[in-house]
Amino acid sequence: VWDADHKSIEDICQELNRSSKGLRNLTDKEQKKRGFSLTVLPTFMIEFVLYTVSYITSAIGIPLKFLGMNKFAFGACIITSVGMLGYQHVFTPIPPFTNVPLLITVGATVRKPRVVEGEVKIRSCISVTTTFDVRYTDVETASDMHRRLVKFLHQPELLEAVSYTHLRAHETREDLVCRLLLEKK
Repeated sequence: VWDADHKSIEDICQELNRSSKGLRNLTDKEQKKRGFSLTVLPTFMIEFVLYTVSYITSAIGIPLKFLGMNKFAFGACIITSVGMLGYQHVFTPIPPFTNVPLLITVGATVRKPRVVEGEVKIRSCISVTTTFDVRYTDVETASDMHRRLVKFLHQPELLEAVSYTHLRAHETREDLVCRLLLEKK
């Protein structure tokens, strides 16, 4: 999502839904170019080509349109979900070819007892794991970002109002992780 800081959360969700639908349906033209490029290479060259293309597009910032690679293709953060695989907690390493400082992994939704206004109630909970690359950010900044993320998950009302009309039927308010892309101060 380009220019996420200038878009509403609803616009970001719409863009994510639209682009992920193209990837799932195999109709995304850029992905077709990327996939074809790897299928024609001999196996022993894939790693070299992957890291070279990554350096050109992600470290230097030069797009390689003929390969379907935009500059900074992975952006500043990768958000991935392992919840649909049934995993609750996963520590995910940052793939080195992505050149991103932050990876957020969302686990499965589980029902757990929680204290709400002095009473024990069953609530839907998710785990969120953050992986920071300390070559890009110091530990103090990374810790502050993680604390803010946890705060927004516990108090979503701190974020702007979201229209839930774009949620898929099986998603809940807790599952809407794209809200975390915008930071309110």
